[in-house]
Amino acid sequence: MTLINNQKIVENWISQDPKKPFFEKRTIRTSRKNPEIVCKQDLENRFYKFLLKLGKKRYPNQKFENLSEILCYELLCSYYPKDKIFTNKINTLQNQITGKEIVYVPDLEITDCYIEVKELKWFGTGTANEKIFATPLKYYNLTKEKNKPLKIICVAKQEYLLFNDSKLTCLGDNANSLMKNYISLCQNNNIQFYGLSELLIKRKKCEPLFD
Repeated sequence: MTLINNQKIVENWISQDPKKPFFEKRTIRTSRKNPEIVCKQDLENRFYKFLLKLGKKRYPNQKFENLSEILCYELLCSYYPKDKIFTNKINTLQNQITGKEIVYVPDLEITDCYIEVKELKWFGTGTANEKIFATPLKYYNLTKEKNKPLKIICVAKQEYLLFNDSKLTCLGDNANSLMKNYISLCQNNNIQFYGLSELLIKRKKCEPLFD
């Protein structure tokens, strides 16, 4: 079974309800005399690393950097032949340096579009969430030059925040006027945001993956 078809992964990591976290603090017994108390962040990291190891073992020829790239790759494989899906590590356009200009290349590519994967762990730290809106700017020149759309797939907490966070809600019905204008600008330039759980629902309904 692929990771993307594992219901436990879908329910407990991809589309987890943060109000009912799967990664509750618990005790893991390493020995009778030395039980170990593990926090939610540690549990998620163990869960994540285990799945990432499984994914890399399943696809040894694909140099995936994170779990979400693997999940999105598997999702694409249910729509496209594997030889039509390229990763940023084997794509002929991979991070070339042309003079002083660095050409950025998204994580995945199919015939129809480029795909950039953005993940945020539920109990992770860092500034990834703050940088999400710079992604269209990063790849704008590439999409314009190649006349090829860019699909940005948000995974786990990154998707949740884009739909529900009061400061970042741009994909939900409660988006403010600034966010609506931002999304409209991106769409007018062939750049769109998606949530992975949203795309999984489309697959279940046998609907086209992208608009």
